[in-house]
Amino acid sequence: MLESFENLLEQQSGLSSEQSEHLMRKMVKSNNQLLAEVQALKAQNQQAPPELPPPLPPNLSLQMKKQKRSTRKRALTGAEASDRQQKAMTRAQTRAKAVQIATALRKMQTRNQKVVALLADQL
Repeated sequence: MLESFENLLEQQSGLSSEQSEHLMRKMVKSNNQLLAEVQALKAQNQQAPPELPPPLPPNLSLQMKKQKRSTRKRALTGAEASDRQQKAMTRAQTRAKAVQIATALRKMQTRNQKVVALLADQL
């Protein structure tokens, strides 16, 4: 860096005063930019931690489990996919019906209990 600065000064001696002054302004401007970049880098270095945190100890309880079956699976054909979708829909429909029946039975049981309680009160 010093060599480049010396070369500039040597070449500046052969220039006119206006050209020399223009060259010096450019040098000052570039030096100011470099100084600003150096200060920004120093600020970033101060924000970073001085050293890395210690590595985590290995967790021995987590071990690879052996595969029981082949991990290679084939894709479903269109017919198989539609069959699975249809079976899932029928399962969902039967579950919904079962929920409806269960709620209806609960309502009937509570009504029957109320009737029995009324009859018991009248006797």
